Amino acid sequence: MAATIEKQLEETQAKWQQTQQELDKTKSELHDVREEFERSQSQLDEVLGELEQTHFELYQLKEKGEQQQSESNGEVEQELEETKSKLQETEQLLEESQSQLGETMAVLEEHQSQMEQTMGVLEESQGKLQQKQEELEQVKAELAQKQSGVESELQKELEETKAQLRETEQLLEEYQSQLEETMGILEQYQSQSQQKHQELEQVKQEWEQTKLQLQQTKMELRKLKGDYKPESIIKDVVNILQETTKEEKIELPQKFNQGSLNQHQRIARVAEYCVQTWPGDLIEIGCFEGETTKLLAEVAQKYNRRLVAVNPWEIGIQNPQGGEYEAFLKKIELYQTNVDIVRGSSLDEKTIALIKSRELCFAFVDNLHTYDDCLSDIKTVSHCQGIIAVNDLLLNYEIDSAFNKGAEVTQSRKLYLPICKEGYLLKL
Repeated sequence: MAATIEKQLEETQAKWQQTQQELDKTKSELHDVREEFERSQSQLDEVLGELEQTHFELYQLKEKGEQQQSESNGEVEQELEETKSKLQETEQLLEESQSQLGETMAVLEEHQSQMEQTMGVLEESQGKLQQKQEELEQVKAELAQKQSGVESELQKELEETKAQLRETEQLLEEYQSQLEETMGILEQYQSQSQQKHQELEQVKQEWEQTKLQLQQTKMELRKLKGDYKPESIIKDVVNILQETTKEEKIELPQKFNQGSLNQHQRIARVAEYCVQTWPGDLIEIGCFEGETTKLLAEVAQKYNRRLVAVNPWEIGIQNPQGGEYEAFLKKIELYQTNVDIVRGSSLDEKTIALIKSRELCFAFVDNLHTYDDCLSDIKTVSHCQGIIAVNDLLLNYEIDSAFNKGAEVTQSRKLYLPICKEGYLLKL
């Protein structure tokens, strides 16, 4: 409210100042009118003086005319006419001056009326200003009284808040004490949990060993029953190949992409059969962007095995143009915990030694497509207990020759269907 009154007071003061300025302006104009009136009065006085002078001269001329009537009536009449003309001009000038004087008086009266109105407005504004000042003083007094009351209430609330704060601090100390006790109990439980976790890990390891022993026992039983005969294994693998090649068509002449329709799934099925039949991990030599790797990694994760993925992923070696390794990682990201990536050439001595140190049940060779390189990879995985798959037998004669030579070197039986791109070496 005080702000509103102060604002109104400021507006009233501004109006009063404006009115004062207008009054000063009116006074100045009135002063100018008075000066003009005085000038007109002076001119009128001059005209009246000239008129009196003219009458005087006329009177003298009349007297002179009477005296000299006999001498020169013509000259007197001429002077008389001139005098009359001057008299008429003087009377006309007098009328104009009187008219100007009337107009000046009218303007003066109008300015006087405006000045009276302005004075009335000024007096009214002064009254309002005084009233607003009184209201402002009253509001200030009320505000001072309220401020005193508010300060008292705030002080009271402050004391209450301090008391609540002290109570809160006491509760906080109690909670902190309880929290410390809880943390002690939690640490005790955590220690027990870690112990249980270690025991669980030990049980898992024992379970894995038991599973491995059970699998080996099953394999021994199959051997004793005759189910582990080479003919039986070949029959099982052939069934897998036939199931995954139903939609394939033999093309004559054979084309490079023949047998590729379900090849990734077919290789994964054979790998799963190997995992179920022999101990050891899986290996893929030549992964590129990981189409087959993804399915093999899924098998490894399902049976708690490892997949060794070997590939250099270097521009200039095989066909990479950049980005293949990133695509590979994207493909296997769900199974990466079960994949051991070897980023290097399978022909490198360190890589060969690493591969030979791993127990294998399945190997997929899909690396460099030359006779020597392909045969070298077959020899590197020759210790595989299960099946070695060699890709792209239809690509060229060298791969096919390396496959045949690999069967001889590893003393394996060859299994190859013309409808498939890959061939299989069975260590029986």
